[in-house]
Amino acid sequence: MPKFRRPFIEKILDVKSDENCGFHAIAEYMGLTKESHVMVRRSLIQEVKEYRSDYMRVYFSDDHFSYILNGLHPPKNSSGIALEDKWFTLPNMGGIIATYYNRVVVELTNHEIGILETFFFFQLLTGHRLTQKLTSCALA
Repeated sequence: MPKFRRPFIEKILDVKSDENCGFHAIAEYMGLTKESHVMVRRSLIQEVKEYRSDYMRVYFSDDHFSYILNGLHPPKNSSGIALEDKWFTLPNMGGIIATYYNRVVVELTNHEIGILETFFFFQLLTGHRLTQKLTSCALA
């Protein structure tokens, strides 16, 4: 992350890159231990299953919905390496995280070629978990 952005960010986490790194980051940001990544996965799986009909209006097809739900489940192989279909990807999961945790999720990407990108993910569904205060969670 570029140094000029750091003063504007409340909490920066350095999460070890592994098969659960995105889920570790969410757990730690929410004040849990990184070992709580399993609880984060389970909560997001429950969210998507419980509000399936609502999320289907967002993801438009059974195939895309199934791909995202499958990606939330942990890898079945024993090697500890997550294949691409199990990667924590914000384009697919950012809105679910924003909805479940009532946060605006911000992805900050610094490409090696010097291009900085910022993506915002807002709640996909309204009303079922919305509170008065909306905070943000930035992942870089």
